[in-house]
Amino acid sequence: MSRSASLWTAGWFAALLGLGTFAIGITINSVVPLAIGGANSLLIKTLAVSLAGLSVSVCGIVFLTYRLELDSGSLKRRIRAFEVGWKEG
Repeated sequence: MSRSASLWTAGWFAALLGLGTFAIGITINSVVPLAIGGANSLLIKTLAVSLAGLSVSVCGIVFLTYRLELDSGSLKRRIRAFEVGWKEG
């Protein structure tokens, strides 16, 4: 993998970790008032958006980690769906 691709991967990885961190915090900030005071539409919407952000973050991190391992050749089990657009070389 070229140096430029490694830098882009590292940048996206850091951005996804940041998104995941904020999503976890917002999720906790939504769950606590729900548990204490009951549900309202704003808290439920906030919780849904934060869980969606956390899901995107986790899936993106898994994808990037897989692609790095694919490039290194150390995979024991391959997932073809993650290899879309991958060029052997």
